[in-house]
Amino acid sequence: MKLTRSQFLRGLGATALTLGVAPRLFAQTQSTVPAAPASGVFINHGLTDGMKIALTLDDGPNPKLTEKILAELGKRKIRATYFLIGRNVAAFPDLTRAMVGHGHEIANHTFTHPTLSRLSASAVTGELRRGQDALHAATGLIPNLFRPPYGAFRRSQAPLAVAENLDILMWSVDTRDWSQPGVEKIQATIRTETQPGSIILLHELHAQTLSALPGALDELQGRGFEFVTTSEILGRKRPAA
Repeated sequence: MKLTRSQFLRGLGATALTLGVAPRLFAQTQSTVPAAPASGVFINHGLTDGMKIALTLDDGPNPKLTEKILAELGKRKIRATYFLIGRNVAAFPDLTRAMVGHGHEIANHTFTHPTLSRLSASAVTGELRRGQDALHAATGLIPNLFRPPYGAFRRSQAPLAVAENLDILMWSVDTRDWSQPGVEKIQATIRTETQPGSIILLHELHAQTLSALPGALDELQGRGFEFVTTSEILGRKRPAA
């Protein structure tokens, strides 16, 4: 069953209320000034009233893969969302700026990629802030989307993200490409699990992901899917370049 925009937003609002925070669903994901306080909702799917899907790539920038992935996306005029590790951003700021220059969205994936569910509140806050600082230093942008490494983030920790103006963006299609299951397996997962509103999870870690991309992207576009950024699939405004 397809959800209408209003049904989707009501559902997210209800989830936010269970966390004891006010829902905020339309703030800009990239800006030069902080957005309004985040909702703390764990989001794993976008709006389903259409053929929009979101491609997300974690753990970059990667000097061996980033430029090649950007080239594949560019050939197909696809915009993605990159969840970036702060220390990688600090090491390769030019690659981070290239992502933005190609029209892609950037977001926070912590500074050192720890298992946040095992950390103290102060340590989690430090990871989020250092990640934000690295992204801002490299691009001048302040993202308000965050993805916890390994998906390991307790609901009781949600207020820590809220305090940093970050919404928690998960996924609905897990390719498990980090485990190097093979190009055909990655493509099969994307092919069989993607549906309107899907948020697809990939990583900038291994050559298998790069090899799987062309075929997977061509097939999805051939089926009529439209690739958008995560902020766009959530119905948010995309900031001007």
